[in-house]
Amino acid sequence: MRDWEARQVALRNAIQHVVFCDVREERPLGTFDGGPYDVVSSMFLLSTVGKDRADFDEILSKLCSLVKPGGTLILVCDLEATRYTDGRVSYPLITLDAPYIRQAVRNSGFTDVEDDILFFRSTEGMNWDGTSYIYLTARKCAE
Repeated sequence: MRDWEARQVALRNAIQHVVFCDVREERPLGTFDGGPYDVVSSMFLLSTVGKDRADFDEILSKLCSLVKPGGTLILVCDLEATRYTDGRVSYPLITLDAPYIRQAVRNSGFTDVEDDILFFRSTEGMNWDGTSYIYLTARKCAE
């Protein structure tokens, strides 16, 4: 077995649950009670469900409550984007920048905030008007 195949098998064996989460709810996981979790990830979600930065902060706080102390948060967010379109409908996004996201994560009780920014310019016909993406990881402070 190749190295990447072994890693794939190990990862699949390590994942215990993939759970539906509604970050707008007070109890994001509903009645499921399996948390808090070692790792919680959100990919391109937070800027789409909120109305403004205050709403982003509240939603982020709810998401972060699912991470156990010492656990890891993984975020991927659009930067400087105002909209996304599927070709028929245009959806507004909260316009976010990297310093704001980093600080919001710190304000939610995380440390060791690290990120990479992938610069990406939209071309004709693309569905998005942002400048880049941020890939961020952070560790939740111990209680």
